[in-house]
Amino acid sequence: MNLEEQTEKYVIKLISFKFKPAVVIGAEYNGKRVFSYSKPCDSNMRNSLRNKLRELGDLYIQKNGKGNPIGNCAEVNVSQKLMIGNSTIPLDKIIFSTPIRPRTKQPVPICDNCKHTFDK
Repeated sequence: MNLEEQTEKYVIKLISFKFKPAVVIGAEYNGKRVFSYSKPCDSNMRNSLRNKLRELGDLYIQKNGKGNPIGNCAEVNVSQKLMIGNSTIPLDKIIFSTPIRPRTKQPVPICDNCKHTFDK
């Protein structure tokens, strides 16, 4: 099963529990795959990720008062999970699935914060 298919399966599992976060995503690096969703990021964030996000501004605040709050994206949360046990993963080498909105099961474009953070 590829990353996209596994992400869709994860979305279906969350929906079956009546849990529909704004966005769900999968990520992969060197064969390790993890899945997560949008929410405020963990305070124990890896330094490389925290430093890259702080280039945008303060965590949990919208950049220039618009868009997604910095650090709340599914991409950030799934990267944090992926980096458990390997905090040296280069952020630009993480492979992401297509972000999905569970309420509609439709793809969601990658936001500007994540384009900057992960060089996508």
